Amino acid sequence: EEAERAIETALDMQTAFAALQTEWRAQWNVEVGLSIGLGQGNAVIGRIGPMQRQEYTVLGEAVSIAMALGSLARGGQLLVAQTIVNLLRPPPLGVTFEALPPVSIKGLDSPREVCLAIRATSGTASRLTPHASRLAAAA
Repeated sequence: EEAERAIETALDMQTAFAALQTEWRAQWNVEVGLSIGLGQGNAVIGRIGPMQRQEYTVLGEAVSIAMALGSLARGGQLLVAQTIVNLLRPPPLGVTFEALPPVSIKGLDSPREVCLAIRATSGTASRLTPHASRLAAAA
């Protein structure tokens, strides 16, 4: 249930952002995109560091995956780790997943399988081009 809510929330965020983007384009001629990456797994959250320099942060493999997928995604795309897609039985109504080539993520030992989430009602889903090498190069 959490995986389905995460997918639906991310797609709803993109829908709301698209409306704002239209407004911003009309008012200020500004083009901004919202890309989202979803990872799954354990994470540590809290204040980390010495007392004089503590920062509230989140660490873990799930965070690394989500950050990497978010930076790989183009504006308007939702990239989802295959481990999340595997939890969806059945997939959310009106959402399809397009398998993409595995991506190497800095700090992780093996490439991760990734999918592009597409909401059928959106009508426009940008496709991922061969920028997966950009992420591998950062490793």
